[in-house]
Amino acid sequence: MGGIELDIAKFYHTVQQFGGLQQVIEKKKWQKIADAMRVPKSAQDRVTKLYDAYCKYLVSYDLLPKEEKQKIIEEVKADHEKHFKLRFSPSESEKEDDDVDDEENYDCVTKGRSMSLSNFFRIARNTMNMWFKNVPTPEEVEHEFWKIVTERQHHVVVHAGNIDSSVTQSGFPTNRKTSFAKHPWNLKVLTNNGRSVLKCMGPLSGITIPTLHVGMLYTTGCWYRDPHSFPWIEYLHTGAKTKF
Repeated sequence: MGGIELDIAKFYHTVQQFGGLQQVIEKKKWQKIADAMRVPKSAQDRVTKLYDAYCKYLVSYDLLPKEEKQKIIEEVKADHEKHFKLRFSPSESEKEDDDVDDEENYDCVTKGRSMSLSNFFRIARNTMNMWFKNVPTPEEVEHEFWKIVTERQHHVVVHAGNIDSSVTQSGFPTNRKTSFAKHPWNLKVLTNNGRSVLKCMGPLSGITIPTLHVGMLYTTGCWYRDPHSFPWIEYLHTGAKTKF
């Protein structure tokens, strides 16, 4: 809703806190459910979509006997513990038995769909409004981020984008009449400086051609060392500060 992936587990527990599905339907509490879930009020038909999502993903689970629910919870926990052990202390036999496709389900970074920048910014705005009422400080964002990571009580999905600046704009001035267009620290011309050996490499994405990164609240990048031990240079064009 509003471009944000619904936290199904939180959704289920929120409905239970309001008395369960029957109470929510009879007393028309879906609006309160949406507010409790912090679904953006600008999201189109948010109440209807919440109801449809509950019917599609949760009503079959909700109608199960208590014993069946507990059995499912135990199976999920056992499966999670199995994959946790495989990831951090796998034996050779376990490595062979582990299915590659199944492991991909546990990746923290997966390829998503392409979208326009305007749609990306809309999702970024809704994500910020969902987690913070006011513009947070970098310290508040970092505190909340690690709280989510350590407590593991929320399903959070955010987006990031990498744009090839050889195909689109880089964010740096292109008008040659401006001083910034020829500035030696302009990342579009940095590798072409007279004393740079990188100019001999020609156009190479990520090295001589900068990549434009677009992120939002909680967008995370893994630590990465360049295979050629090149240093990293990043320039923040706009937006909130990046935490390292």
